[in-house]
Amino acid sequence: MLCCFLFLFQLGNSQDALLTKDETINYINRVLKRSVGHNAAWLGCEESKRGEIVTSSFTKEGENVVYHMESKAYDDGWCRSNAQSYKYYFNPAHIKEIKLVPIKGLSVAYVEITLIKSDLLRFYSNGQKSNRNKITMYLLVPDNKTFETFKKALNHLKDLVNAEEDPFGNG
Repeated sequence: MLCCFLFLFQLGNSQDALLTKDETINYINRVLKRSVGHNAAWLGCEESKRGEIVTSSFTKEGENVVYHMESKAYDDGWCRSNAQSYKYYFNPAHIKEIKLVPIKGLSVAYVEITLIKSDLLRFYSNGQKSNRNKITMYLLVPDNKTFETFKKALNHLKDLVNAEEDPFGNG
């Protein structure tokens, strides 16, 4: 009797740990939203050149996911940056590498995602678009565990999408 209870308890716990595609996307979205209200340095700028993140979201659109980021303009009299706004549309099955790039003195870091193909579309607020194979997301990183959990969620999403595309692993 005790064995049956332990088996059912373990089965229940293991099922709770496996999130669906939508649950995983919602989790990633919640984690990214934590960066809203924090400052981030932009690539190619000095550490002192920052803009406040006002939007950070991760959603599903058709076969792709969309990362949307917006920031305020920044001007300290010495350095100036325009407001930023862009959306990345990509297939999570194409994720090749995920790495953390800390920014000295800031709680927001870059998460750089490399894709196996250049099928990523990046749309800017001015209507311009470009194809790339790298995504930069901004993540509030109070500790390394936050990044590792975020990375696991992205890899889990990749696995879920791969399973949808080839459920029996026939390649």
